[in-house]
Formats: sequence, C-alpha cells, structure tokens
Amino acid sequence: MTIVDFDTKPKVLKTGSRRELLKALGRVRANGATALFDSILLGFDHLKNKGRRALVVLTNGMDYFSQFDQQ
Repeated sequence: MTIVDFDTKPKVLKTGSRRELLKALGRVRANGATALFDSILLGFDHLKNKGRRALVVLTNGMDYFSQFDQQ
C-alpha cells in the first residue's frame, strides 16, 4: 500500500508495514491548495507494476493547483 498526501504538490508518505501506514495516515492534514490530478497520476505511477490494483482518493475539494493539464 502507498499513501500519497497532497496539497500544492503530491508526496509519497510511506509504504511498508501496517504500523507505518497507520502512522502516515495520522499525519495527513487538509491544508492549502489541491493538486488532485497530479496526485492521481503519482498514485497510478506507483500502481504500474503491482499485482492487485486499486486507487482510493479522498479529497476535500476540486483541483486548483495541478501542473497536469486535465483537458
């Protein structure tokens, strides 16, 4: 599992044990602008070579800060 935190830019917090993942989730805060599309692309990039795949996105709003052009 990989956790990608995002505000103005996406950041991979931690991959590894269940304990590390839960600690990383506890550090996630809603703050600043939202680079939603950039974060989704980073999440997809991390899924490329994995067996089972799912991307769960939790956001507090619309994308206002991505560098990726969603059109």
